[in-house]
Amino acid sequence: MKKEGLCALCQQHSKLTFEHIPPKATGNRFPIKFHSLEEIIKGRDDEKIRYTSSQKGLGEHSLCEKCNNSTGSWYGEDYSNFSNSIAYMLQKENIPSRTTNISFSIEFTPILVMKQIISFFCSMNSFDFIDQSLRRFVLDKDAIDFPDNYLLASYVNNGDTAKISRDFHFLIQSETHIIKTPLSEICFYPLGFVLFKKPFFKGLDHLYCNITDFNMLTEKNIYKLKMPVLQSTGDVPFSYSNFNWDFK
Repeated sequence: MKKEGLCALCQQHSKLTFEHIPPKATGNRFPIKFHSLEEIIKGRDDEKIRYTSSQKGLGEHSLCEKCNNSTGSWYGEDYSNFSNSIAYMLQKENIPSRTTNISFSIEFTPILVMKQIISFFCSMNSFDFIDQSLRRFVLDKDAIDFPDNYLLASYVNNGDTAKISRDFHFLIQSETHIIKTPLSEICFYPLGFVLFKKPFFKGLDHLYCNITDFNMLTEKNIYKLKMPVLQSTGDVPFSYSNFNWDFK
């Protein structure tokens, strides 16, 4: 049964279609179980944690048919090729589990990959977290202006955990005050992404690969990237089994 509501992109009331996050072509087409943050915090054994299942894979009923079809045709193939190329590299190179960073060259069009990623975040977060400028960036396939109150970061997710963390606020004590940073995180093998909203805090570049400037790279070419390799755990942002935060 189709759901009705406001489309996460055009904000028109309509029947909502299922937006795969990420696209089916990346392997996101099998049944999946969701564990809520509330249940995980209770600290029960995995077998006893309540869950919600989705037969279609990871995603949301969030986009009208027009927006879903448009973004899929504009950005879906580029993102899927990007993701699948990294997955192939990880499997071919047999990356050790203790690897902390990986450098590689890959042919892709950065802005198209970025727009698909931002579409994911628009689909899964509230209108309070997502500004109209972000929606315009996705809906106008020729737009290159990315709002400076957001920062997009990435990492290689070398594990089998899938995660959607939405409308989260991270609190950190600075030298003079507490910084409250809104953020959202998505991970699905072989990649993870975090979208931060101002105010930012120090330490982001220490952990993640900042890909905010993908909006300025509009040509398909071979680009060299260096990304951290993280093993995501649970539904909480910044939860990685092979990394501990140090903000000093």
